[in-house]
Amino acid sequence: MSHALGDSISDALSVIHAFTGCDTFQQMKSNKTIQEYFSELEYAWDVSYELFQKLQVITCNMYLLSASTTEENKLRYKFFCARRGEIELSQLHPCEDCLFMHALRANNQSAIWRRCLQAQPFVSSYIDCGWTKRVISPLLGCAALALDAAL
Repeated sequence: MSHALGDSISDALSVIHAFTGCDTFQQMKSNKTIQEYFSELEYAWDVSYELFQKLQVITCNMYLLSASTTEENKLRYKFFCARRGEIELSQLHPCEDCLFMHALRANNQSAIWRRCLQAQPFVSSYIDCGWTKRVISPLLGCAALALDAAL
């Protein structure tokens, strides 16, 4: 399969799947830059600021191919304004903070998949990778909620 797809997309495939679920968009197959960005994940247990900026660019292009911004929160605001505020929050894509937590979880999952053939792989703590401690469930964000911040 790696030979048929090529090394670039083959290296990025597990990360693409962990990051997007089963969704893909046409640019993933043809855009080598996107494949390189995704390939940078899964080798380390953390997501650097620089890499997260690249993931924001990809995510903005997934939601709006002709996006004039590369920042999640600005794109969210544009969607909100385009609907004149008549939009349910659940219809908006994730904010930057939630996207970062998702990137940590996707990176953690794909890093585990990358090491699946090792006899005793080192696996980072799930708590450091966007999960809560008490119950294994996703940590949605670390920034204060708008309502909490307003109070």
